[in-house]
Amino acid sequence: MKVYARNLGKYAILMMLTIVSGMIYFVYSIDFRQSSSSIRKEEPKFSSNSQNYEVHAPIFINSDGDFVSYNFSGLGTRGDPYLIEGYNITSHGTPSFGIEIRNTNVFFVIKSCIFYADYIGVGLYEVAFGSSKIVGNSFNLLIGDGGAIVLGHMQNCTISDNFCVGGMQGIHLNYADGCIIRANSIYDSNYQGINIRYSDSNVITYNRINKVKEHGIALIGTSSHNVIHHNILEENTWSDSYDIDGTPKGSPSSQGYDEGSQNTWYDSESKQGNTWSDYFGVGSYQIDGPANSVDLYPKHTTGLTLFSIIIYAVVGSVVLGTVLTLYIFFRKKRKKLRADSLVPIKTNI
Repeated sequence: MKVYARNLGKYAILMMLTIVSGMIYFVYSIDFRQSSSSIRKEEPKFSSNSQNYEVHAPIFINSDGDFVSYNFSGLGTRGDPYLIEGYNITSHGTPSFGIEIRNTNVFFVIKSCIFYADYIGVGLYEVAFGSSKIVGNSFNLLIGDGGAIVLGHMQNCTISDNFCVGGMQGIHLNYADGCIIRANSIYDSNYQGINIRYSDSNVITYNRINKVKEHGIALIGTSSHNVIHHNILEENTWSDSYDIDGTPKGSPSSQGYDEGSQNTWYDSESKQGNTWSDYFGVGSYQIDGPANSVDLYPKHTTGLTLFSIIIYAVVGSVVLGTVLTLYIFFRKKRKKLRADSLVPIKTNI
């Protein structure tokens, strides 16, 4: 009996060690940060019925009156904006734009269009406060330059639910403040996914940024009071080195970059941050850059961290050990009761 119990104890210890080491190996085997030679390029997933979109030449607007000449629906008011919708636009050359809008005061929405562009898909510059929305478009940047969506010297634009693949950057803001950048998907950019340059008070949430060569989200220059949370960043910064505005900065250690001030990489109310495929630690996620910013509430793309998996493994091992201990205890007790019942009863005959 003692030999049997001793063997069960050895088996229990062995099972605990196997569970713990197995779980740790599982975490480190999910290595999302691959070298540049092993990065899997994803093909653009544009709608298969893109032929149903109206083929349209590149659009250039430099005044309110230009909207009328294009015969878009809408009146250009807040309640009835001009609607640029359902076009299939191809633009070649550098520089070139699929849609370029400058110096306007009317309201407009660019919606559900498909862009094939050598340089910039949509570029907005010095348009009126809160007058523009870019929603539900697909961008395929044909060469490794330019960007899908570029804003300059403006305020309060909404950029949401767009799909951007290729080019230098998915979304680029330059002196553009108070914008909402939400639920966009950005893949395979040659430089950065979302670049916020000298731009303040933008809210960047629920975007997915994947396989970008350098940082998935970068805050450049004096950019301040930007809020970044609930974004998913996977397999970015796979390059061995990175630069900011042409200045080499060394090797990346995270998928975010911040050289501004008072930017927040988490939601202070819900206490939730961003999801990072290279986060396996305990505590905060350090953001590259001189701002020394951190995501206080990071998650891994699996929803787990090394710490949490170790905790689960230890708890599981304790439960297993407890069950085995109780099994041995009750088995011994049962054996003793059985043995006692077989002891002959002495009589005085």
